[in-house]
Amino acid sequence: MSKRVIFLDIDGVLNDAATDEYTPAGFMGIDGYKVKLLHRIVEATDASIVLTSTWKTEWSKYEELLAKDGAYLNIMLAEEGLQILDKTTDQVIDRGAGISRWLNEHPDIESWAVVDDEVFPDFKEHDILPHLVKTNFYLGLTQENVEQCIKILNDGGSE
Repeated sequence: MSKRVIFLDIDGVLNDAATDEYTPAGFMGIDGYKVKLLHRIVEATDASIVLTSTWKTEWSKYEELLAKDGAYLNIMLAEEGLQILDKTTDQVIDRGAGISRWLNEHPDIESWAVVDDEVFPDFKEHDILPHLVKTNFYLGLTQENVEQCIKILNDGGSE
């Protein structure tokens, strides 16, 4: 495992208002170009990916436990040589607590970034904001977000 981690949301990050791809379950799918942008971050930082998105209910480390949309997510990321290392265990409303808990369980992490289109109510309490790369739901991940994320991960955040 890398000593750098990207806490990844999916909707509003790897898709946007113009995404016309759909998941097997019929939800908004993933934009291949956005996955290429994510690959640029991983390539420049050697970071591992930890899923924070609500998609984590569909995803598992264990192939036999993957739901259809979780398997679809793995396939879309694999097209760029990416894979998810793990996921947080929070509920929707306490995403910051889930990130904090994951980091406490992995004290060897040196730098991390949160890529999300939302600012959750507990982000300030858990000191997430200096690590947040906030995307716009209508645009998804952009080149500017990529550069910001690389800077956070390679510089160790703003601490």
